[in-house]
Amino acid sequence: MADGRRHFIKKLSLLVSLVWTGLTCARDSWAQCRPDDFPGSEGIVAAPSRPVESSAPDPIQVGVTEVETGFTHSWMSGSSTQNAMSNLIKLGAWCNIEVRWSTNGFVSNTAAGTTESGFGDNALTAQYRFHRETKRVPSLAVGYAVKFPSADPLAGLGSGHLDQEAILMLSKTVKKASVVINANYFGIGQGNGVYDTKTEITLAVSRPLHKRWGAVGEIYYDSHLNAANAAYGNSTWALTYTINPRLVFDGGAYVGLSHGAGAPGNSLFVGISYVIGDLYRVSNHRPHPSIAESERN
Repeated sequence: MADGRRHFIKKLSLLVSLVWTGLTCARDSWAQCRPDDFPGSEGIVAAPSRPVESSAPDPIQVGVTEVETGFTHSWMSGSSTQNAMSNLIKLGAWCNIEVRWSTNGFVSNTAAGTTESGFGDNALTAQYRFHRETKRVPSLAVGYAVKFPSADPLAGLGSGHLDQEAILMLSKTVKKASVVINANYFGIGQGNGVYDTKTEITLAVSRPLHKRWGAVGEIYYDSHLNAANAAYGNSTWALTYTINPRLVFDGGAYVGLSHGAGAPGNSLFVGISYVIGDLYRVSNHRPHPSIAESERN
């Protein structure tokens, strides 16, 4: 167990060093905000995180608060099934910073004719974009997430341990499509400060189809975690429908590409993303980019 802990700390230290190097070397990593970072005359626009596993590096507009919720029915191993209601609140804290709080508001697991249900885990995520997309270079960001064990482990609704995640994100616009790639490093808590670790690579592509319709496709691979969990691949396939710029619906399926211990099964989901409003404007504390920066950009 001690070797596993030292291994996790060593890898996390290396990742932090790489991230710090990227931040200090990026030409515009600490740049002032730009006018287009704020809601403008076109109004507030939703930027859904749903329904993919990956995270886009570009944050939502400064001060914008968005809520997302969805229902997922999953077929697990054997005859086991799960129903889950997930929720997310995210805030454009600053021009390059986004903060997200997510929770499984309700989880219900059924196995061997027995059902256990209750409140799920919570997670807090912060991400920082250190390079904006240019003609040749993609948008780049780093993130850090902590999962807090609020679910009941005795009912099988959670592990009862703290998990951590470090994320490197990039995205590029290719014609009408948005391509997002994530590299994730997980520390899954096992108790007593011990972590099992794994990496995850994701590739997601989204693009508009016709009028208000859009399509999302994603594949991702998770490495081996421990003896009880195999490496696996999974995928996401969804359609989105935009009611108005602030309200977006989604629906589709998660389709497993692998089998084995710990590999997720197939799932169907529906969800909704809605922008509540501009928090900074409502509270009369909305910041503005400097005049010099506005003219420079």
